[in-house]
Amino acid sequence: MRGDYVAFLDADDAWHPRKIELQYRHLREHPEVALCGHRARRVRAAEEEPLTAVSPGVTPVTPLSLLLGNRFVTPSAMLRRELPFRFAEDRRYMEDHLLWLQIACSGHRVDRLDAELAFLYKAPFGDRGLSAALWRMEFAELDNYRRLHRAGRITAPVTLALWAWSLVKFARRLIYTAIPALGERLEPR
Repeated sequence: MRGDYVAFLDADDAWHPRKIELQYRHLREHPEVALCGHRARRVRAAEEEPLTAVSPGVTPVTPLSLLLGNRFVTPSAMLRRELPFRFAEDRRYMEDHLLWLQIACSGHRVDRLDAELAFLYKAPFGDRGLSAALWRMEFAELDNYRRLHRAGRITAPVTLALWAWSLVKFARRLIYTAIPALGERLEPR
């Protein structure tokens, strides 16, 4: 079965019942948008908050904002199948962020729906699974910037600045992982 759009759902996450409907509608009504994401919320059990807006607001996502941090968790993304970009097969960490960066830095429009349509049952990093390997995730983020530089999407000075920024974020993650009460403040939105 083939469709015009692709959405992703990790085995340990869940979608709001209206997620597909709302993202599909947004992409159909805005053919200039290549990638659409939305907010997500960490939940402790099978809970769900009702969607308050029938038509959630939309925020454009700039390449710069994606370069500074991953704005979408994987289960929040929906993209057009026709895009020439795919997850890097040689990657195990941060391949989603690399894909979003390749799309945005190639001039494609990226939007974010202002509604929580995905629910995560673990912390965004340091909990378990792939996201528990903080150094591997950091190395992959640094490599994302290197790949963009080699593809001519960002300059060498920008790459160096992003590496420095990424290392600052990594130090912060280490602190939040060591002191769990601080990590609660980093829940995805």
